[in-house]
Amino acid sequence: MPVSLYVCGTLVSLNLACVALDDVEFVSFPRLKIMHLLCVLLSKDAAFERFISCCPVLEDLRISGCVSKPQPFRVHSRSLKRLYIGEVDSVPGVVIDAPQLCCLSIIDNKSKSFIINNLEYGGELEVYVTFGLEVSDEASFLSGRGLIHSFLSGILKVGDLTIYADTFEIIYNYSKSESLPQFSFMSRLSVTFYPQDLKWLATFLESCPNLKSLVVVLFDYYQYEELHSEEMNKIKCLQSSLEFVDFKLFSGHVAEMKLVRCFLENCAILKKLTLHLDSKSTEDEIVKTLLEIPRASTTCEVVIVKE
Repeated sequence: MPVSLYVCGTLVSLNLACVALDDVEFVSFPRLKIMHLLCVLLSKDAAFERFISCCPVLEDLRISGCVSKPQPFRVHSRSLKRLYIGEVDSVPGVVIDAPQLCCLSIIDNKSKSFIINNLEYGGELEVYVTFGLEVSDEASFLSGRGLIHSFLSGILKVGDLTIYADTFEIIYNYSKSESLPQFSFMSRLSVTFYPQDLKWLATFLESCPNLKSLVVVLFDYYQYEELHSEEMNKIKCLQSSLEFVDFKLFSGHVAEMKLVRCFLENCAILKKLTLHLDSKSTEDEIVKTLLEIPRASTTCEVVIVKE
């Protein structure tokens, strides 16, 4: 990148692609609010930290496909509100310290460590991370428990969480040996997983005592596991808080219907339950089953959407 571009008093938005950030002595972007970095070479970790620290009003930062030296990748900003991190090659970990951060997205299955400091209360988080672990390898998983603990400790204040299948499985495996913390500020959860792993949901919901909205995204329904009474009882704990439930790619399988029944029979203040049917589901049979389920909430609206 031209050295002259490192100092610009009027620049408000900056998009960089396929360039290198050098370790220059002086950087100044007093008005820069938006910065997107795509496939940028970060010659030194200190250079990137200086680059961000010299943007005192930066609010929106997007980093994707960047290459860094093999040391922790650090994002420190007192003004940052929105941050997206795609895969950052060759880094052992990511450290985020942004006290005004209210919207964070991390899509990175290469980095091992994620430390999040000062996430704003009620913030939004979208996460797909694997901590460098093989999700199906329990021996590998045991070595990463400390990394998972540090990550969970940093997201306790999140209010809106979107989490994907591999990360969800890792957290479920973690819960077998360590108790999950309480996500007391979480009001909305969107979770994606395979239908055969419905049992994961009960474990996670137990840690969300104030959840109001739940979005369940199911895919690849080639196998199911039955929900046991213990798991169903965990879900029943939500009857005092849950108001909205939304199923995506709903097939109408008996295990899914059992979960729907659990919500309808036990969530006393449920306002709306929505089923987005997949292409292979039979709407008439689903409607017939729904009509037979007693409801704890007399005002609950059940909506069926045919995709």
